[in-house]
Amino acid sequence: MKRATLLATAAAALAAPVELEGERLSASLQSRGLPPVRIGAAVAVGSLLYGVVGHESRLEFTVIGDAVNLAAKLEKHTKSAGVRALATAEALELAEAQGFHMDLSAGIRDADSVPGVLSPLDLVSFA
Repeated sequence: MKRATLLATAAAALAAPVELEGERLSASLQSRGLPPVRIGAAVAVGSLLYGVVGHESRLEFTVIGDAVNLAAKLEKHTKSAGVRALATAEALELAEAQGFHMDLSAGIRDADSVPGVLSPLDLVSFA
C-alpha cells in the first residue's frame, strides 16, 4: 500500500467513529421498545493482507495481519475502558497528517494496557 493511500485511509478510519450515531440509534430502538445497541470501534494502522478465500461454493473476503489483530483487541478493550472507540496514537498521527482534526486532549490515554498486547500503548479514546 502506498503511504499516501495509508494516510487517506487513516483519516477516513478515524473520522468513522466520530460520526457513529450509536446513541441516536439506541434512542430510536428504545422508543420502539427494543433494547439499545452498543457500538464499539477501533482503529490501528499497519500492513495487512486481504483477499477472497475459500472454495467456489463458499467464498469470503478476509483481512489478516498485526494491525487487524490489534484493532480487534482494541475494539474488545472499548468495553472495559467504557469508551465508544479507541485508536492508536500512530493512527491519529497519520490521520492528522491527512488533515483530520478533532479536539482529543481529554481522550489521550498514555501507556494504556490492552489485554493480549504485550506492551502498553498510547491510545486515543472517543467517549
